[in-house]
Amino acid sequence: MNQVSAVLSAAVLFALPAAAQPAEWYPGPMGWAGGMMFGGLSTILFWGVVIAVVAMIVRRGRASHPDAGRVAALNILRERFARGEIGAEEYQERKKLLAE
Repeated sequence: MNQVSAVLSAAVLFALPAAAQPAEWYPGPMGWAGGMMFGGLSTILFWGVVIAVVAMIVRRGRASHPDAGRVAALNILRERFARGEIGAEEYQERKKLLAE
C-alpha cells in the first residue's frame, strides 16, 4: 500500500493549491494562465494517477498467491514430461524438489 498511498498523496498535493484559493483568485472563465494548458495537463495527470493505481492493485492481486510460482513450475514440469523432454525418474525427482 506504500506505492498507492504515495501516488494518492501526490495527487492530493497537486490539487490542494487550486482548491485552497478563493473563487475570485481565478481571473475569468478560463482560469489562471489561460486554462487551456493546465486543464489538459491536469486531465492527463488525473488519468495517469488512476491508471497507475489500478495497475498496482492488479499486480498485487496476481503476486499475492503464495504458491503461484510453484504451481507454474509444476505445470511446466508436467508439460516437459508429456512432450518427452524428460524421463519418469527425472520428473519424479524434480516434482519432489518442488513439493518441498
